[in-house]
Amino acid sequence: MFSYVAAKAITLLGERASVFWRIDGVVVQGKDKTMKRIAMIWLSMLVLTTAVLGQYPRPREAYGKASVAQPKGAPSSVDKILDTYVKAVGGRAAIEKVKTRVIIASFVLNDGTLGTLAVYAKAPNKRMAMLSDSDGHLISEYGFDGSVGWDQRSASEGAFYAVSGQLLASMRRDAEFYREINLRVLYPRMTSKGKERIGDHEVYVVEAIPETSPAEELYFDVLTGLLIRRDEQVEFPQGSAELKIYFENYKEVDGIKLPFTITRFGPNGRTLTQISEIKQNVPIDDTKFNQPTQ
Repeated sequence: MFSYVAAKAITLLGERASVFWRIDGVVVQGKDKTMKRIAMIWLSMLVLTTAVLGQYPRPREAYGKASVAQPKGAPSSVDKILDTYVKAVGGRAAIEKVKTRVIIASFVLNDGTLGTLAVYAKAPNKRMAMLSDSDGHLISEYGFDGSVGWDQRSASEGAFYAVSGQLLASMRRDAEFYREINLRVLYPRMTSKGKERIGDHEVYVVEAIPETSPAEELYFDVLTGLLIRRDEQVEFPQGSAELKIYFENYKEVDGIKLPFTITRFGPNGRTLTQISEIKQNVPIDDTKFNQPTQ
């Protein structure tokens, strides 16, 4: 999955930390601390787009590349890996019983910046997120109503704008509510690459290619069947960079296993997200996902 919010990537340059991020193909630059924090928080949102995927080894393992293990028989087919994954999460029936989800979380960035976020999702493909700073002040929000994607540069500016092109395609994938059972749809081309090791975990490696984005690698734990890591390339104004996302601290919510701790390792270091609450099948009006008028 190419995460929509990954397009809001940043690069920190020099002592004053010039901040760049891409918004619908436009590069925006600023030098003050507020702009830096806004951009960094948007990048941290990357981890929540995969809040229903996998678990991860200890953070110390994340700094090294996965090592190739000696083959142990024929590689498992992609279909078998994906079927095992669905069962490990809780099974198709349990997954399809859930119609809405609300996620409340806090996060800390590599430089110590703290923030909170709330994500609202509704089947089949509606999603909305609100980001706030540590004082509870709204920083920004974005959403997808099933067909139209919208975003906000910052709460201080107030202006909302429609998302289009590849960014809209990315947002549409992120909004897919039943990701676990629709990976074949989200990634039309998937190939099993055999087994590797990540720390103490033996994993199946699957190359997954969306229709309009670069290939990703998905690492499924051989023992648990869950996704242990996901790697993707994110385009920056100065080039591309790899992001590695890990998941752990599984808790069962309404018959589905969900990770409550998500860690991202990227060019700006480590971002840790702790989910404090997940509510499912709560009423969410469709208007929640509509683009605000102002």
